[in-house]
Amino acid sequence: MTPFDLRALAKGGTTLDQLRAAIFNAPPETNLVLLQSLDDSLRFPPICPNCEKPASSRLKIERVFLFYVYKSDDSPNETVPSINTLEVPFCNECQQQQRARQTLPSPWTPLKRILSESEGFAGLVVIAISFLFLSAALKSFTLTPLLLACLPLSIGYFLLRPVWKKSEHMSLPKPTTIDLAFDFTPFVSLEFEPAWRAFQFRSQSYAEAFRQANSHQLWNPQSPAAKSAAKKRNRVSHKSAWIMGAILLAFVLYMIWKDGLVNFLSDL
Repeated sequence: MTPFDLRALAKGGTTLDQLRAAIFNAPPETNLVLLQSLDDSLRFPPICPNCEKPASSRLKIERVFLFYVYKSDDSPNETVPSINTLEVPFCNECQQQQRARQTLPSPWTPLKRILSESEGFAGLVVIAISFLFLSAALKSFTLTPLLLACLPLSIGYFLLRPVWKKSEHMSLPKPTTIDLAFDFTPFVSLEFEPAWRAFQFRSQSYAEAFRQANSHQLWNPQSPAAKSAAKKRNRVSHKSAWIMGAILLAFVLYMIWKDGLVNFLSDL
């Protein structure tokens, strides 16, 4: 059986519900800690999560999670990236090893980001067209080519902007064996739940120390607060179903009143 690993679930193809189910069903030896907490209220043990030596300064850890989102309408399903950052205390030695092992993004990464979506390629083509008009404007110093260049340039910008923002995760350095000693998810709370996320640690002793340091804000999926939130979501779902049913019934009654019962039944 494959050991539970947050990074394996973060690479794409995992929905929010699947991630929550995996967290709730994870065995105790996975060293998971669930906290209902905002990042500025987290308390860290004074030791390094990798080697457990005294921690000296904080290391910036950026985690990317790719959620797979199903669309209810006719639009295609999509992968939505989530980037989260925490500053975690590590010892100096582990931070030096982290810097030595971390690989920087490829020089081709900006181009890969642009071409990651079809809109990015379209934006490049439109901007290339605008440069043709700009070159003509610079040669003749006429206003018309310059004005003609502004339209495709603005269109290309608005095509590239969402692609560049969505592909931001591609420019982040990949995790190393050092910083993976401390891993975490985005907030995975549903409606009516307080904001909470899951933390996973390589060291069982560090996990226990982290749990004790944040014992005042542990999240229990079986707690009364979690059950109350689930009941509220069910009530909202049932209310929406009743509203849709009432709208459909009103439409049927209107058609019967407008066309008459016999004509309505014959149309069926």
